[in-house]
Amino acid sequence: MVVSLLASLGVAMLLIPALARWFMPAQKATQSKPPRYRRKLEALVRSLLRRPGLTVMAAIILAGLSSWGLVGLGTELLPSADPRQFSLRIIGHPGQRVESTARVVEGIESLLEQASNGTLRAVLSEVGRLPEDSRMVRTELTEEHTARITVRVAPSGPTGRQFANYLAPILDEMESIEANWEVGSSALSSALGVSGPPIVVEVSGQSLLDLRRGAELIKAGLAQQKELWNVRTSFEGGPPELRIVLNRPMADGLGVDLETLSRVLEASLDGRIVTMLSTGDEDRPITIRLRTPTREDLKNVVFQTAQGQKVAVGEVASFVEAEGAREIFRRNQRRTAMVTAHIAEGEDYPSAIAAVVDTLEEVQLPPGLQAQFRGEEAERARTFGELQLAGIFALVLVFMVLAGSFESLIHPVTVLAAIPLGLIGVAAMLVPLGQPIGVMAMLGLIVLAGVAVNDAVLLLSTARQLIISGTDRVDALVSAAGIRLRPILMTTLTTVLVLLPLVFGSGEGSELRAPMAITIIGGITMSTFGSLLVLPCLYLVLDRFRPGGGNGATVQG
Repeated sequence: MVVSLLASLGVAMLLIPALARWFMPAQKATQSKPPRYRRKLEALVRSLLRRPGLTVMAAIILAGLSSWGLVGLGTELLPSADPRQFSLRIIGHPGQRVESTARVVEGIESLLEQASNGTLRAVLSEVGRLPEDSRMVRTELTEEHTARITVRVAPSGPTGRQFANYLAPILDEMESIEANWEVGSSALSSALGVSGPPIVVEVSGQSLLDLRRGAELIKAGLAQQKELWNVRTSFEGGPPELRIVLNRPMADGLGVDLETLSRVLEASLDGRIVTMLSTGDEDRPITIRLRTPTREDLKNVVFQTAQGQKVAVGEVASFVEAEGAREIFRRNQRRTAMVTAHIAEGEDYPSAIAAVVDTLEEVQLPPGLQAQFRGEEAERARTFGELQLAGIFALVLVFMVLAGSFESLIHPVTVLAAIPLGLIGVAAMLVPLGQPIGVMAMLGLIVLAGVAVNDAVLLLSTARQLIISGTDRVDALVSAAGIRLRPILMTTLTTVLVLLPLVFGSGEGSELRAPMAITIIGGITMSTFGSLLVLPCLYLVLDRFRPGGGNGATVQG
């Protein structure tokens, strides 16, 4: 945009005058009566200038209400999308063989085919532990009991949300598996690194037991919120573990500690290295192995204590089945756990975030644990913070340019008033839709800050030239509105017509392009009306504060 604008400036200053000499009529056109629409506009502007303070006050109230409405929409990183591509992660019982997982996936593929009514385009199923590949970065742990099904549906078929609503109750009845739906994620979100569930809460601490308990507390709180569904934790689907619980009184009485017990069990299960065999220049360990005991035989394993007593493992310890951690995340040298959730149908992103914030305020986490947003919400906060700084910097630069051009600090304020007037049009377009303001809409607002002032600059430059030539301020403002009406309308119409295809485009990318186009169209349309009707009144009000501004120039005789 910067390069194209600089090129258009060069064309306007060098090429257009040369072409005008060729194609414009050589004879001076006779002065004709102004068109009817121009006379009506001038009459309307003159009537508004009779009560400039009332007009400016009404515009300020409308701009304030529009800003309040836009703030009430909330913000989001990317517009919500429900493309015809979704994925389903399947987690079976820990220890399940890959053949069993493959049979479960085949059954789910059959259910997907029945629910699609023949509109499936492609189904990709990744079953079991995938081979390591240096060309790919995997973001999830794969085991023999896990699988991921990626589905692509024709445009005429059901959406991912409709598939989830239809099949989720069926899959929930299958006790042998756990199904996690991932819908509403697009290729763009994957490219930006924000794919996956839109709600991600990170719990950090040191103790795995406390992390599991804290994650379960947050999960229980989020599951009660109607704005969320499919709430999961990173501990779910972990491998089975057989934990040893030492009977302290009995073990202390027999002189058995946990380290001795662990060596005994390790030797029973994996054997013990007793010596090394040297063959040439190589040393190979010699391991003595007994018959591997079964789970039921572990408590009958007999060992000898330091005092020479023979003790069975079951006399000093018991075995407890537990679910281990599937993945242990770390951030800044602290262990972390993830609690994820999707947004329920009919709810928007800001309301879901508000529900999560309320839950985190109510949940009492164990000491030493901290919970904070990650994923899309963390990226949204960072991105909008940068965009706000960019918007402020853009306004400062525009003000500096205008102040240097007008050689005044009051009249640039009049020009910049076209931006809040443009917010009235933005609110008129976005508030009825009820969609949160995304990154692209925010970019549209920054672009609008540079585009909306163009009409105001045209109008006020002409008015100042007329005032300098001796015309009364009111007459100059009225005449400037009529003189600049056609170029102002041409500028606005060309911008609006260029952006219309982006509004009515189709496909996954249209969800991203349309908010920016709608924002600019609504803003520039309303800023055009504001420049013609409101800014002359604002100029008249602010010009009174200029030294000598109370005495306007008047043509005598």
